[in-house]
This record gives sequence, structure tokens and C-alpha cells, in this order.
Amino acid sequence: MTGRTEPVVSVIVCTYRRPDFLRAALDSLTRQTVPADRFEVIVVDNNSGPPTPEVVEDYARHCSYELKYVLESSQGISHARNAGIISAEADLIAFLDDDEVAHPNWLAAHLGVYQTTPEVSAVAGRVWLIWNEAPPDWLVKAGPFGELGRIDWGDEPHILQPPEYLGTGNSSFRKGVFDAVGVFDVGLPRSEDTDMERRLREMGHTVFYSPHAIIYHEVPHDKLTRRFFYRAAFRRGRQRVQLETRERTRSRPVSSTQDSPTKSNGQNRWLVGKAAPMVVTTLRIALRRGGWTNTARQIFYTCGVLFESARMLRSEGK
Repeated sequence: MTGRTEPVVSVIVCTYRRPDFLRAALDSLTRQTVPADRFEVIVVDNNSGPPTPEVVEDYARHCSYELKYVLESSQGISHARNAGIISAEADLIAFLDDDEVAHPNWLAAHLGVYQTTPEVSAVAGRVWLIWNEAPPDWLVKAGPFGELGRIDWGDEPHILQPPEYLGTGNSSFRKGVFDAVGVFDVGLPRSEDTDMERRLREMGHTVFYSPHAIIYHEVPHDKLTRRFFYRAAFRRGRQRVQLETRERTRSRPVSSTQDSPTKSNGQNRWLVGKAAPMVVTTLRIALRRGGWTNTARQIFYTCGVLFESARMLRSEGK
């Protein structure tokens, strides 16, 4: 569009075969309290096929904000987010998932942090769940709802500290941060947001939490099953080992990254040393919390740790 001022923030919405959800996400951006000429929206289509391009084209004709369409054919959320970063024109970048709806004050809350706290490099927001049906009793008793995407670190703004974490589906960054720490790791199938947050911390960047930056995340029926939670716990176990390995690789001196029997043996010892405490810790948590659902979650988590540790040991031995 012509005659527009340069956007203050680029909102990136990555999508994959969810046109109805995408419509709701784009609708929520039309209701932002931030003036429409202060932000652009970039929809990154991760190879969805029809009707996603048509949905974006239709919105581009009548929406008040500038809407761009980017096709990223390499499959994976990290590929899509990185494509959005490359296409962004603004100095600030905000991410909204395609199955989320933004509160009208969502974007203003993100921008407000950067205006009042200049040392901040990234901002994490709050994620509330939309229940289309009542959760089963076993889920209410088990809690919490992190596997469903819920994030709530309280009512007070503060610097994010472990075990608090940033969820990329409701986050924003100074674009220059990606020049300093790199973009999202396409080698990680999941937990790319946790990896990004850890890299930010390692390099001394500040991640801030704003309780006023709220988005709503719908809970589909197929996630209200024990099977979903057990599979999610297993994935978390695998991701834990993957992330620990990434951190160790980054901290290892360049001269020691060359392949050698010593390096391989050291990696094996490290993996075994990390896996054993994880097993003990998770089983203790299971016994302390009680209840079959939580116990099973911890068991599946532990199995994920062991599975990924063994897989890495085999790959190191080749």
C-alpha cells in the first residue's frame, strides 16, 4: 500500500492448514488498540495449500492494516518463523500463532514494555485457554495445563526467571536480537522457543513478562485425552535432552568440536550423567504428587529422556 508510514512492529502469524483458525487470528488483529498504520502483519504459509492463500488475499483487500503473504516451503515452525523475520520491516517483531486470538490490548502491551524498559530484548505474554467443552475431572485434578499452551506467571510485570519460560506464540523481540543470537534452530523439531530463550540468557539479554499482553488459545477436543498428555510428556523428555545437548555444544570450545574418540566418549559420559539424575528426579516428583495421571506423565517423561539419551548414544557411536 502506498502512503503508509514505516511500521513500528511486524506481527508474524505462521500457519499450516488451519484456515478457519487463521481467519479468527486475523480478525483479532483488526481490533487492536494500536493504530493500524503502526504495524504490519505477515502471514507465513508453511506449505498449507488452498484455501490459505485465498484467505490471506481476501483479508488483504479490506483489512485496515498492511497484510503480507509469505510462502515458506521448508516444513517446520522454525523455518516459518525465520522466513517471517527476514520479511519483517519493523525494528520490533511480535509472534502470534494461527490458532490464537489476541486481546485488543495485546500489541499495545508488548510495545509499552519496550517504551518504558529500554534494556529489554524480548517480551513474553500471558496465554489463557478457551474451553469449548468442560475439561474431564481427571484433567482438572491433575493440572497444570502447560501442555495445552497455558502460560500465566502472575499479575505483576517482571523479568522472566527460570522455571518461568517464554512461549513464542505470544512473544516479541527486538529484531536486532536475531543478529546477535541467531534465528530459530531449524534442527530442533520442537522446543525451539526454549532454545531461543536460553540463548538470550546466555548472552545477557533480558526477557520481560507482561501480564497485560494476553492471547486466547483454543483447546480442541482431541487434546482432552490422557493419550495426548502422555505423548506430550514423552516429547518433553526427549526435548530436555536435545536442549541440554545444544547448550553443551555451544559451551564447548571450538577446538574440541572436531570428531575424535575422546570427544565421543565424553559426550557419552555426559549423556549418561544427565539422564540418571533426570530419572530419579522425575520419579520423585511422581511419588510426591500422587494420582495415576501425574505418575503416568512423569513415567512417560522419564521414558522420553531415556529414549533420546539412548538415541544420541547410538548416533555418537557410529
